[in-house]
Amino acid sequence: MEEEKSGLTNGTDLAQKLKAEIAGLKIENQRLKELTAAVQFDLGQRSDYQESQDRFRTVFESSRLGNKIIAADLKILQVNPAMVALLGYGKKEDIVGTRIIDYSPLDQREQWKMLQEKLWKKASPSFSLETTLLKKDGSVIWCHVTSILFKDKGETLGYTIIENITEQHQLRQQKEEFISVASHELKTPLTSLKAALQLLNRKVKGEAVITAKHVQLAQSAVTFSNKLGHLVDDLLNSTKIEQGQLTLNKSRFKLSGGAGRMLYARHA
Repeated sequence: MEEEKSGLTNGTDLAQKLKAEIAGLKIENQRLKELTAAVQFDLGQRSDYQESQDRFRTVFESSRLGNKIIAADLKILQVNPAMVALLGYGKKEDIVGTRIIDYSPLDQREQWKMLQEKLWKKASPSFSLETTLLKKDGSVIWCHVTSILFKDKGETLGYTIIENITEQHQLRQQKEEFISVASHELKTPLTSLKAALQLLNRKVKGEAVITAKHVQLAQSAVTFSNKLGHLVDDLLNSTKIEQGQLTLNKSRFKLSGGAGRMLYARHA
């Protein structure tokens, strides 16, 4: 009888041990599943990260605008081929390791220091400026610079896009100079027109008969009015040129002293 009880007790203990082992295996199996999922997720993240890096590298290298990555001290860490060409150099190694401020004329360096302060000291997410850069041959180009901050391995770096706007800057300067000259030129015929009209008004009030002087003053007023009209047209056309809206009115006329004809184009 005692032997039977002992057998039952041993059987119960064994069953409990088996249950405990099974429970432990289930827990370990669940832990392994979770670990496997975590590893797969990590591998997926690494794959996504690598794909993102590849896309960034492709865009960075193939961009037609100058691209560079700079550190907080404005040291150039990486550049793309367009940036190398923009500054007139032959290879990246000529630029990487230098500071962007080294390519700036002395009177423009404060702007780069302002960019440095805004981005790294005041933690602005982005900053833009128009400034000049010196090419390898010493020539100066006007550039539009846009910089943003990003994190890389715990370090805050700047990603900068530089667009050569030398041509646009020159056109803008020419337009400003033209408007300045035209505005000055407007004063002369306007003053003369005003004087002619004042004299004509006085004579008309004082004399009942129209004289040659009246006619002369009236003709002068018309002449100065036409000059003002042409100057105003030129000012308006300068705006149309910038917006690409200038049209041409073509007409034919005879060359003086000849029988030939040619097309003559005049802006609308």
